[in-house]
Amino acid sequence: MKTPTWVIVFLPYIFMLVGAPFFNNDGFILGLPSLAFWVLLWVILTPVCIGIYDIITHRSHKEGTVA
Repeated sequence: MKTPTWVIVFLPYIFMLVGAPFFNNDGFILGLPSLAFWVLLWVILTPVCIGIYDIITHRSHKEGTVA
């Protein structure tokens, strides 16, 4: 069964919400509080996920199939 490609777009939103309670502690990662690091990580990864979605959908539209 083929996974819908739109799931890739929602990954940052889902991981930011689900991961926030786990990273809400007193630790530091790369000099940032762990929660700030987690949010910044997904702010950076969001365009990557959207780019992957765009590449997949552009390729499938080019071939004449819709993902």
